Amino acid sequence: MCRMAHFGNCDPETADQEYCIFHKPNKTEEEAKEFYRKFLDRFEPRVEEIEVEGRKIKRLVFEKEVDASGYVFPRILDELSHQDKKGDVWEGRYPFSDALFNEGATFFSAIFEEDADFSESIFEGETDFSGAHFEKKAIFSLTTFKGKVDFIGARFEGPTEFIGATFEGEFNNFDEVVFSYYVQFEEAIFAHDVTLKTSTFKDAEFIATIFCGEADFTKATFEDTVTFECAYFGNDAIFDEVEFRKTARFSGALADYPEYLEYVLLGEVEGLEELKNIERLIERASQVECKIQPDHKFMKGLSFSNSEFLAINFVEFSGGDELSSEAIEWFESLFNSPHALAEAARVQRLSFEREEKRNCADKVFVLEMRAKRKIRLRNAQSKLEKFKAHTRNFIEWLLGDLPSEYGTNWVRLFLFSLLVIISNAILYTLWSTYIKGFPQTSSYLVRLANALYYSLVTFTTLGYGDMHPTGWLKALSALEALTGAVFMALIVAVIARKWMR
Repeated sequence: MCRMAHFGNCDPETADQEYCIFHKPNKTEEEAKEFYRKFLDRFEPRVEEIEVEGRKIKRLVFEKEVDASGYVFPRILDELSHQDKKGDVWEGRYPFSDALFNEGATFFSAIFEEDADFSESIFEGETDFSGAHFEKKAIFSLTTFKGKVDFIGARFEGPTEFIGATFEGEFNNFDEVVFSYYVQFEEAIFAHDVTLKTSTFKDAEFIATIFCGEADFTKATFEDTVTFECAYFGNDAIFDEVEFRKTARFSGALADYPEYLEYVLLGEVEGLEELKNIERLIERASQVECKIQPDHKFMKGLSFSNSEFLAINFVEFSGGDELSSEAIEWFESLFNSPHALAEAARVQRLSFEREEKRNCADKVFVLEMRAKRKIRLRNAQSKLEKFKAHTRNFIEWLLGDLPSEYGTNWVRLFLFSLLVIISNAILYTLWSTYIKGFPQTSSYLVRLANALYYSLVTFTTLGYGDMHPTGWLKALSALEALTGAVFMALIVAVIARKWMR
């Protein structure tokens, strides 16, 4: 009996052998020919002529469900041929390229010993490749999956291409998939949610990929470079506990063609020609009811919680230790959601710090903290919560952002301290009669000099005792002393952070 009899889809004529012809590994050339002959006879696809890019081709149409669970697909040495019930003949090398699967297609635990070519095929029903093993190249370029897709636990040993593939089903599962070589999802469209949790990628490209639903990469591992340049995330993008072992690229620019700004999908990236095809991409997205939102790529949530990485690039950056204001503005413009901006800024900051680009890290840290203020307001529900959020945000802005940009700008903090000292000195000059021990003179210049001295002593909380306030001026002096105590501590902290780290 065939060892794979538990799949229930053995070849009846060879089912009494150790492996039936469908499940037998390492087939001979003759057995390979017999395999494909029996396979096509079993599922009886009809032959259909279609027109592709101005030329007519013949394809196979599988009208009944294909159950190839556990099948071992051998190497194809010569062209195959198949004659359907009407006498129409198909000849080709790969029976699944350009093929149409009208019902479900199951390749559960199937093994593809040579190239597996499903390019430009259409799967109308549910598709199951879970546990499948692709030993050589796997091609799913321009393939359309209209139902649920399941690749859970699949292994891809060779190059893998999902270039231009369209996933229209409600759910697409790529959990625990191993891509041992490079995989390309360039220009692929996921019309709904896709999960790639705990999957392993050697070298991955998601260039100009459209994620209309949630994209979940939780606990995935990227061993080499992964590129999300110009990718579009229309919903939550989850990268929690992901391990980036080399480089992750998320950079991309808005399409700078006025007539396409409303669709903002692609930007200039070296080596890409997708800008020429932006109309086609927009048309494809609209066909699966994926509406590309204006102006931003991360529309909702973005999470890199507990992720590990060596380098990640959201900001177009080259050399030095400074980021231009234009680069910061462009970075901020990528995100429509403060949650996404805060998370991206946090990750970018960690990347800059690891590369010891401290000033760049400070710039995105400020963006992160400002985004968190917005998040606090959005999360407030009741009137009391909103009042508390507004109050906290104001205090944080007044003491943290306004004077020192959250402790990152020591020059600004120093100038702001001088402003406090001088402005209070002017007030003390006008109301010097309320300061006991203040030298009274008709010279405003002398009075201003004494007021500056008094203001500086008050700001630094030295309190020599030669002059002290009386009456209501005690309140102003106390307020300056409190401000000075906070600012002096901030000055020490900021200088230590800037020059000693």
